[in-house]
Amino acid sequence: MLTLLSVFWEDGRGQIDEFCKLSKKVPEKKNVGASSFNYIFEPTPKDLIRIGVGLGFDRGKMKDAYSILSGRDFTTKKVSAKLREEQFKTFKEAQKQALDYVNWHEFLKIILGLGYKSAELISSSNNIANAYILYLIAKIKVRLNRKEL
Repeated sequence: MLTLLSVFWEDGRGQIDEFCKLSKKVPEKKNVGASSFNYIFEPTPKDLIRIGVGLGFDRGKMKDAYSILSGRDFTTKKVSAKLREEQFKTFKEAQKQALDYVNWHEFLKIILGLGYKSAELISSSNNIANAYILYLIAKIKVRLNRKEL
């Protein structure tokens, strides 16, 4: 998956890597800016790709993610460069939403509010990734307001 991203959208691959790196690094006091850092979840590139595909295409399996981003038509089972371009356009928009720091931290505040104060309380990174997908779908596609979310 990461190779596919590197070949067809190098900037997107870099954005994912940067987001993952910043999620592990406590921001310095003097140099505080937007960061994905938190004490609950350190996403991997695989998690972020799953989130982008889940939001953009309503699919959560990594097998489907590869098929989608390689331009495979699920009906005809054929790969098309034109379809790949269209799929990447959708994925780019979904990734933009997934890596948005406001969306990210609003979601994490909900998780904190549910009592999950540290990563040790999370049984699987997939649980958080899937919850974030559902959060983004509810916020962006269903347009639930903040209180309902």
